[in-house]
Amino acid sequence: MNVSVLDDPVVSVNDEVGKQVHAEHIREGEELRLSCHVNGNPDPNITLSKESSDSRILQRETTDWLNHTIHSSQCSDMGTYKCSGISTAFTKRENTFVINVTCKLFITSYFFKITPQDFKLINDIEEHMRG
Repeated sequence: MNVSVLDDPVVSVNDEVGKQVHAEHIREGEELRLSCHVNGNPDPNITLSKESSDSRILQRETTDWLNHTIHSSQCSDMGTYKCSGISTAFTKRENTFVINVTCKLFITSYFFKITPQDFKLINDIEEHMRG
């Protein structure tokens, strides 16, 4: 007997497996590892996409695991992501999660006239961002 199954996607961000992911925080430049597991019979089509005005598919696999790595995260990687699983026997199952990226502050005196007071403020901000 061959039973058709399609479970909800389980998302892993930076190796936190099975944790209920709503929002993950990383710093710009850090590696971001995204995994999506969808148990299914037959093997589902799994899609990882970044949702935005121009939603884009990051990766698609026909298996029960999809792994995607961003080796050096950028501010533009911040946003809502979706892991979807679909099979011939079931409608689509989805899991949506958010990636927040703490961006580096870049200020150049080429465009701005910086006073000593401004320089102290910039140092204070950088110190705060380093934690």
